[in-house]
Amino acid sequence: MTDRRTANDTTDRPALPSAAAGGGRVAAKQASCIPLPVVAYSSRLPKRVELSELASREALLAQKRSSDVALAETQIAAERDLKRARLEAQALVSEKAELASRIKILERRLAEAESETAAIRRQLEQSKIESQAKIDAIVESHRQEDNLAEKCETINAELVDLRTRLEAKAAENKSLQTAIETVEAKLEASERKCEDLMQLRTEDKAALDEVKELKSKIRDLESENASLKDNYERISRGPGNASSLVSRPDGSGLCLRSSSILQSTRLEQRVAKLESENADLRRSASQLAVAHTEVEGLKAHLERANQWRERALLAEDKVAKLADERDSTAASLVDKHVLLQSQRENEILLADQGQLRSELRATSTELRTVKESCDNLTEERNRLKAAMECLEVRSRRLNRRVVILQQERDMYKRFVDSYEDADATLSSPAGELVHQFSDMVGKLAESLQTFHRQAESDDCELRRLHSDVVSCLSKPSVHASDSSVSEDVISTTDRHIILELRQTNAELQERIESLENARLEAEREIECLRTNGAYNPDETQVLHFKANPATEAKRSREEELVSLRKENAQLQQRVNILQERVCRLYESRSKQTAQGDVETTESGNITLAVHERLKDHPDPISEIQKLKSQLRTEKWRGDRLMETFATASSEFREACSLLFGYNLQIRQPGIYKIQLSSTACNRGEYLKFKRTGEEVALMESTFRGESMELLQSRSPIPLVLARLLLLLTGGSDHAAEESTMII
Repeated sequence: MTDRRTANDTTDRPALPSAAAGGGRVAAKQASCIPLPVVAYSSRLPKRVELSELASREALLAQKRSSDVALAETQIAAERDLKRARLEAQALVSEKAELASRIKILERRLAEAESETAAIRRQLEQSKIESQAKIDAIVESHRQEDNLAEKCETINAELVDLRTRLEAKAAENKSLQTAIETVEAKLEASERKCEDLMQLRTEDKAALDEVKELKSKIRDLESENASLKDNYERISRGPGNASSLVSRPDGSGLCLRSSSILQSTRLEQRVAKLESENADLRRSASQLAVAHTEVEGLKAHLERANQWRERALLAEDKVAKLADERDSTAASLVDKHVLLQSQRENEILLADQGQLRSELRATSTELRTVKESCDNLTEERNRLKAAMECLEVRSRRLNRRVVILQQERDMYKRFVDSYEDADATLSSPAGELVHQFSDMVGKLAESLQTFHRQAESDDCELRRLHSDVVSCLSKPSVHASDSSVSEDVISTTDRHIILELRQTNAELQERIESLENARLEAEREIECLRTNGAYNPDETQVLHFKANPATEAKRSREEELVSLRKENAQLQQRVNILQERVCRLYESRSKQTAQGDVETTESGNITLAVHERLKDHPDPISEIQKLKSQLRTEKWRGDRLMETFATASSEFREACSLLFGYNLQIRQPGIYKIQLSSTACNRGEYLKFKRTGEEVALMESTFRGESMELLQSRSPIPLVLARLLLLLTGGSDHAAEESTMII
């Protein structure tokens, strides 16, 4: 580069002789290019020629300088490219050296990795042996832990069962106490009713005695009345009793004297009185019957009350037994410390087990990598075996088809041979059959030849594939290529046929299974219909009733009963009204009124009177239904009240436990059991207080130590409970004093 630059510099310097020489050459060239008249003209003008030569020289110098600059730039760019190429070549050489060193390092690492893998395998074997020993030890420890856990679970289950039993029995005791209280209240009410009924019974006995006396008097009076009626009839019918007849003042006829009239009216009055007394006695008898029914009902209530008393006594015995069982369970709670120790040991063993599992996971990951490589080799081997099996299956099927076709060919040959000796012509049907069978035999022979060819080709392919499999087994690196070749061979020759046959086979099997299932379902339905009394609709007809005749008969009977009861009530009221009207008729006869008018007026008003009585005394069935509906509503209201009471009591207990830290239980009247809630402390201590009037005193406690000293102090109970809660939840004495000051 320095030489070239110096040359350029020398060329750029003005050199007069060289320039003159160059100018002469240029002038010569230009002179050779200028035609003859121009040369003549230039000779005339030398100054202009010199000027033009100078301009051309300057232009040539400028062109030369630009070309030199371009050459220098190209030389610089080429030198730069050369330097870059040299640097790249040096970098490539260095990279090649680095790669060679890396390859050597990797080879060393591979050797080291192989040695490490061998050592790791040995360690794995040793770790397997150690892990198996540890696993056996862990299994034994787990067995012991499982046994301990089972024992703990059984003990916990027993404790839970005992608690549930205690709670259930406490609930039963509560229900029994409530039932006892209700039964006692019912007993008191029933005793009162019994006393009232006994009084009524004594009164009824006295009334019955009076009724008997009245009945005897009625009989006497009836006998007297009958005798008087007989005498009256004799007197009225006697012919010699004209003295008793008196002519009426208006001359219309005769009438009895006043003495006979008075006697008849007195008799009618006595009869009316006796009938009224008889009606009263009948009413009293009906009341006595009702009282008897009530007495029987009260007797039944007394028997039930006695049964409830016996149940209450049995419940008290059960409560005593439960208290004994509870004391025994309290002794069993001492075993919890042993359970806690066993649980801690179990946790330590579980930690060791976790460490061993982590080690086993690390070894298992290494084993998986080894197994994956083995699995890949086995998969390649299995693929080749599957290809072999497919070809063997196909060859077996072809052999079976060949055997079947051979059998058919032999059968047709025998058939044709049997007809060869017969005198059958082609015009006869037997000859046509022989011709057809001969054609069929030829076709079968051709098909057999084709099958033989296919079988030979398949045998060749099998042999080739067998040799490929053997080579693949000997050279595991060539497995993939051989398997692909076998697959290509299978796919080119028989894959389409195999797929079609498999599809048709699957479709036929599905159809067969569906048809069999449908047949079985149809048979089951037919059997079910036969067992249910099914029929053939073509042979028999079924008549469907709009409604059940038994239900309709029952409804009609109920309606008839209701209507008959209503009619009975109406008739009873009508009979009562008629009896009253008869009494009034007897009384009205004494007033000497017209008998026809009285009867018409009285008979016309009977129906209205019956309706008015029925309004006051409606049908007893409707009254019973109304009472039943009222009872249902009252029961529903009672159930709703009990539900609201239960929810309110549970909310009250929850609020007490959340706000004050104590659970309040009132199982007996006047005795309050206070226990720390689960949010405050998980202990089983409790306090029992007894209320006497307006004072509350400590009855029983299970606390010990400082809490017992607090309870024995003579401070108010709210303050003691607050300090006890602070003490048990971990508060200091200073905090307790501050809390008491705040309270």
